[in-house]
Amino acid sequence: MKQSEKLPRCKICGKDFENGFKGFCSQTCYEVDLKNRIIDATKNDPSHTQKISKDC
Repeated sequence: MKQSEKLPRCKICGKDFENGFKGFCSQTCYEVDLKNRIIDATKNDPSHTQKISKDC
């Protein structure tokens, strides 16, 4: 690899990698990102918990 070519950097842990999983160095980092995005999407949305409460 030439010095001018940069390896992609993981969006979670910041490691450089050659072969990764959807922009992350590992599936573990991908799953952490996915979990964080789900939490962010639902934390200010009370409707998802109201629906779960009604279904039980």
